[in-house]
Amino acid sequence: LHDFPSPACITILRNQALAMAPDSRLIVCGLVMPDRVEVHGPTDLYWMDMGMMILGGRERTLGEFRELFREAGLELVKVWGGEGGGEVMLEARLKAPGGSD
Repeated sequence: LHDFPSPACITILRNQALAMAPDSRLIVCGLVMPDRVEVHGPTDLYWMDMGMMILGGRERTLGEFRELFREAGLELVKVWGGEGGGEVMLEARLKAPGGSD
């Protein structure tokens, strides 16, 4: 999803949601940007983000992924890996009926 701007990501995720059964899970593998920059911390995430912006995409924080899922009718179930940034797998499912927006 990092190759695309948010509206395109929402379209991609909505199409996935339409193909899902109530017990399906969607796994999105990628990089999650930390909410705060760590001074003197690893810079590889930021270089990747710069590269994606040149192509029209971007890396996202966990909160931004949650928002993409919500807009597409999905909800984040679990983050496999570190929530503080880096490479993770995001597990999503269809939003529960009557769930909060």
